[in-house]
Amino acid sequence: MDRHEGQKPSHEEWQHWAQVVGDRLMTCIQIYSRPPYRDVPMTAMERHTRNAAAIDLLHRLHKLTDETATPTDSLAEVAYHDERMIAGLIVLMDDVLRHMCQLSADMQLLLKSPWHSDHNGRVAVEIFCGPAGAMQEGIGSGRPEHGRLPAALSDLLRRERGDKRRKPRIALIRNDLPRPQDTSHRRWGDHNARFLRQAGRVE
Repeated sequence: MDRHEGQKPSHEEWQHWAQVVGDRLMTCIQIYSRPPYRDVPMTAMERHTRNAAAIDLLHRLHKLTDETATPTDSLAEVAYHDERMIAGLIVLMDDVLRHMCQLSADMQLLLKSPWHSDHNGRVAVEIFCGPAGAMQEGIGSGRPEHGRLPAALSDLLRRERGDKRRKPRIALIRNDLPRPQDTSHRRWGDHNARFLRQAGRVE
């Protein structure tokens, strides 16, 4: 049995999967915005609409996980903030899962690559199979029953929504305040802000 079974996901698990989802969404946005092939049966308007949906998900994700909004006065305030962030991520991940099949179908079309094998290039491998072979981080078919990221997110939500008899979330142990800041999301935002502002444009 998985050692995490019966235990609500930790804050760190939620942060990890939020980062993974953000990375995959960012790559999808780049492909929608600058598709490598033009001879695919998808109109510019279709790309624009699908891209806008992915951008909206990504903006919502980074708003929820923005470390600059994290309180540092007390562990109690940090824990309360973390629970509010997780509550928002539950809603967001449900929306991500609903979009995942469409994302996978679009990426297969725009990259001219199947999701399961014979991938057409490095980007396709990373999108569908995850970076460096981390299969759980690839979007696969977009369906939880086929494993990979959709299955990981589905399992995360299942564990979060377990009945009241389930063990509570593992308490965070932070001995020193202010809270150490993970600036990865902020660095992402600084680096990609200009691209995101332009990402909705259709060439």
